[in-house]
Amino acid sequence: MNGLSEELKKRTDNDQAEAPATFLFIHGLQNFKNSARMTISVSRPVKAKPTSGAVPKLTTEGPSHGMHVVVTLDTYNNVNRFLGRNR
Repeated sequence: MNGLSEELKKRTDNDQAEAPATFLFIHGLQNFKNSARMTISVSRPVKAKPTSGAVPKLTTEGPSHGMHVVVTLDTYNNVNRFLGRNR
């Protein structure tokens, strides 16, 4: 997550239009608690701890810089719980 956060900051600061699209896939977000480990699939599966505030920042600021988050959740209530109504 630190690498994705740094990449977003770099793209925001430099406005890199030619940077390749980056996707973060999180399957079953409802299974992850605050200190749980998550699987990140960028180019290969990697184990990483979530960085506080990294995922919400990627979901709100990332798409305009070619960084996208794809999340699956089991119920609509969990969508509201984890992502909030404004995302």
